[in-house]
Amino acid sequence: MDVEQHPRTGSVPHTFGNMLARQWAPALPRQLTGGFLTLLYAMRALASADGRLRYERDGKAITIQQIAKACRSDQKDVRDYLRAAIAAGVVGIVADPRGSGQTLGRATTYTLLLCPAPDWERAAGIVWVAQQVKAEKRAARAARKAAADTPPAPATSGDSAPTSTTSSSGDSAPTSTMPSSGDSAPTVVGGQSPEGVGGQCPDHPGSTHVLPHEMAEVVPQPQDAHGRASEETNPQQPEKHRRCADGCGQPVIRPDRTRCTGCERRAQRAAQGPQKAVQGAFLMAIPAGPGPDSADVPPARQDPRPPADPFTPLRTCDCGRQYRAPAPGRCPDCLDAAVREQATRTG
Repeated sequence: MDVEQHPRTGSVPHTFGNMLARQWAPALPRQLTGGFLTLLYAMRALASADGRLRYERDGKAITIQQIAKACRSDQKDVRDYLRAAIAAGVVGIVADPRGSGQTLGRATTYTLLLCPAPDWERAAGIVWVAQQVKAEKRAARAARKAAADTPPAPATSGDSAPTSTTSSSGDSAPTSTMPSSGDSAPTVVGGQSPEGVGGQCPDHPGSTHVLPHEMAEVVPQPQDAHGRASEETNPQQPEKHRRCADGCGQPVIRPDRTRCTGCERRAQRAAQGPQKAVQGAFLMAIPAGPGPDSADVPPARQDPRPPADPFTPLRTCDCGRQYRAPAPGRCPDCLDAAVREQATRTG
């Protein structure tokens, strides 16, 4: 491409550029603010002093390929933008000097027009329609490519059950080959009966024996494993474990026992009797019966201590023990020691 001369002041490209930058660009719709606006600036830069897109040296027209390179756009998009610019009235086509309206095989010569009121809405409609057509073609190509990449569905083998070719009533099975009425039991091969009963014959695994309606009511029907019936225990089935003989209801797993572990422990504690008391202060075992040197020692209190309320405040005695009581004072052990000392003095 030859290097063009800079347009002189007052030339068509100069006036076109001023109108484009000051008047037309701020008023362009959203569809024309991208490649269309870039095309107008590129045509203004490529145009000669008289506004035509041609070379000054030989007068040859600037082709659409060269305009697309200057815009860095696709040739198809540039053609759509040129049609929109012509519809708006800012770009025109130089007619054949012979008056035929054809370019006679030569490249089309475009020229810049100084339109006082361009029809931007018409230009935006042309660009929008072109974009929609392009999007539809792109979607069609993607659909054809996806259909070509999808593997064909495998053909079904001849082992499938034959379908019914004769008319039947609504009570017959879908795979029945003979017409049947609602009173007769259908005979089905290769599937389960509509009533859901009957098992496969061991000699013929593909056949299923179907019971008549009278016998189907007697045979126990299978229940859903996930329903409420599965949660209930079948009375006919024996229990896996025995129950405790003491009546607590706990299962007894070991075969050599008749009572559960809890009842066994309670029975052992009842058989052993009262255990030896342990003094909490010194952690020493105290014999339950009176010794040879304990004639003067008063007997211990027989009434058990009431259990401490877990919601009462936790307090600390002077001896260092912690206890729970509603009011401050001494711990129960100190109170017992005081009672014993008082009993020893009075005795």
